[in-house]
Amino acid sequence: MPIESGVWTIPAGSYEAAVWTVTDPDTGALLDLTQPGWSVVGGIVERYGGPAVHSWTDSAFTRTSTGIVRLVIPGSVSTLWMFRSGWFQVELTHPVGGPVRFKDFRLIVTPEINRA
Repeated sequence: MPIESGVWTIPAGSYEAAVWTVTDPDTGALLDLTQPGWSVVGGIVERYGGPAVHSWTDSAFTRTSTGIVRLVIPGSVSTLWMFRSGWFQVELTHPVGGPVRFKDFRLIVTPEINRA
């Protein structure tokens, strides 16, 4: 499965949802990610090799029988982020294999502006 990359800009304090479709790399068929053994984890680091500033376990992701992986980042989470840029990565574990990173984004967090 090829790694998809790009830039994801999140306004701090906003509700953000990411949705990805996962297919079989050989056949292109949608994968049933609800079967036992599938799992997804994700995290953010400010720099490669640095500690995670936020992470998600499998329970934070929605996985469907039609190959959809969904992650919702509520505004109550992103409003607490003090960093302004980093790297967002997601790994998928296959029932008969190890984890494979399938998303790798440059992450930009725009700060909230409080008005009196």
